[in-house]
Amino acid sequence: MTEESSRPQQEAKHPEIGPLGGLGIARRFDIIAAPGRRALQGRMGIVRIVLLVLAVVTIAIVAYAQWLAFQPNPYPAATLAALNRERYEDAFASSTPLPTAPAPTVTLPPTDTSTPKPTNTLVPLPTRKPTRSRPTATKPVAIPTPVPAPVLVAPDDGVTALGRMVFEWTWDGPPLKENQAFDLRIWSVQEDEKDSPRRGVVPPTKDTRVEVSLPVAPAIVDFGPGDYFWTVVIVEVRADGSPQVAGVWGESRRLVYR
Repeated sequence: MTEESSRPQQEAKHPEIGPLGGLGIARRFDIIAAPGRRALQGRMGIVRIVLLVLAVVTIAIVAYAQWLAFQPNPYPAATLAALNRERYEDAFASSTPLPTAPAPTVTLPPTDTSTPKPTNTLVPLPTRKPTRSRPTATKPVAIPTPVPAPVLVAPDDGVTALGRMVFEWTWDGPPLKENQAFDLRIWSVQEDEKDSPRRGVVPPTKDTRVEVSLPVAPAIVDFGPGDYFWTVVIVEVRADGSPQVAGVWGESRRLVYR
């Protein structure tokens, strides 16, 4: 009785460990270890976040470095050289100069203050006075008086001509010399613009009236119908028959040839 009655009490105090009994112990262990497990999981989550942030920052730094490597240099070689030169000059100017040694003083030997000996001096001999040359009389050069220009009479300014035309002028100057004569000149507007020589129409004459066939005038032959100018000037006929202008150019009138 005693052993049998005490056995159930012992079994009640120390039940057997079976599947159900092991499950109860695991539950008790989970309940006890749950707070530590949660704390460890929280710390691991923080560590993961920190590692992720570090990875993102590292990737951003590498990308920025690569971007800078492909950017053009804002400071060319000349600018960098100038900056380096300015820095070097500033550093050199701000550096403390080395103390310079004082210049040595030179003591000159005492000069000789004795009375110098007299020296022989040469006395200049008297020279002859220059002779004045007598001025020679020069004959004054006679400046020839320019011969005035004849006064034009006909035709009037701006007259239109077709074939033959009479030209007249008057002469109020001194009598012409043997080799002097009147020379009628006709030239075109084109020649006047180029300042070309004014060509004669007929041989020089001492008359004050000539009749000219305009179609055979040299200027009209070259330029044809158009505007022309005419005037009369005093010329000197050379030995070869060529005229040379000896007077001044006077009035010139316009002539229209059709």
